Amino acid sequence: MSTFMKRVNYSGDETVAILRAHLVEGLPVSEICRKDDISVTNFRNSQKILFEEATQLFDRKPNAANVRRQEAAAEKKVEAPETTPRSSSRTTSKTS
Repeated sequence: MSTFMKRVNYSGDETVAILRAHLVEGLPVSEICRKDDISVTNFRNSQKILFEEATQLFDRKPNAANVRRQEAAAEKKVEAPETTPRSSSRTTSKTS
């Protein structure tokens, strides 16, 4: 007789907690899967999804206010009059 794992749909928070137990706390995958009654395949699939979707968190999205601020700064830079660098007029005196 074979034993089947019961089908459990974990919430996003529960799935993150399960993955955190391995990634942060360093618990072995086999121990986590046995404790939470999930297959190693399901664990690895969840881990794969986590890393594939995590890149979206770090992608910079243009912010309308930030875009306007950058455009205004660029316009100011263009409108600013050019200044000539000052020449240094140091005089040295010799003492004899």
